[in-house]
Amino acid sequence: MRLEEARELLPLYALDALSPQEERELEAALRLYPQLQTELNALQNTVAGLVTGLPAEEVPEGFEDRVMARLPHRPRGSEPKEAPRPTAPLTRRGFLHWLTPALAAALLVGLVWTGSAAWGWVQALGHPDTRVVTLVNAQGQVVGRALVRPDRQTLLVVDLPPPAGGKVYQAWGLGAGPPIPLETFSRRVALLWLPPQATALAVSQEPAGGSSSPTQILALPQN
Repeated sequence: MRLEEARELLPLYALDALSPQEERELEAALRLYPQLQTELNALQNTVAGLVTGLPAEEVPEGFEDRVMARLPHRPRGSEPKEAPRPTAPLTRRGFLHWLTPALAAALLVGLVWTGSAAWGWVQALGHPDTRVVTLVNAQGQVVGRALVRPDRQTLLVVDLPPPAGGKVYQAWGLGAGPPIPLETFSRRVALLWLPPQATALAVSQEPAGGSSSPTQILALPQN
């Protein structure tokens, strides 16, 4: 692998978005071109800054009980039908104090995605109705953030252990009703659409193919 080819793959490597074969080839190139290690470290630090930029919080007593009460079980087949995508933007106030780490992450993703898709995420950061949702685990540690655009398309970045064998991550829309099952994914970055009835989201670990209700919660929105 040539130097420039390896450099182009660094952002994907930092986002854990390469295939196993590509990872092996890039790691061999890093040994051949040690000067790339500094660039890779900077990219990895940028990704880490998105998910660890806030200090850990003390876990309130009864946290887990409230989590389970908030996520009631629903029988299979009772999932809500997808509602039409809204045309009006969100009206909730933007979280400007999280703009810097979110911008860093979006710019990193912009190195991977070319054209209007990448530019759309960068532009979203300047929109007053764009939100950043911070996700924490049961210990109150920040394990992810989601950038929610006014059209409710969402860029989710998590810092979680790889899913156990045969399992996947699954995102959930949270609102007044039961949790809404969203996309499943297995990497650190996921693109999804937040339904209009959801004001926040959570992440769980589920069997391959996903579930109709959460079984093992990994991340909830920070209060």
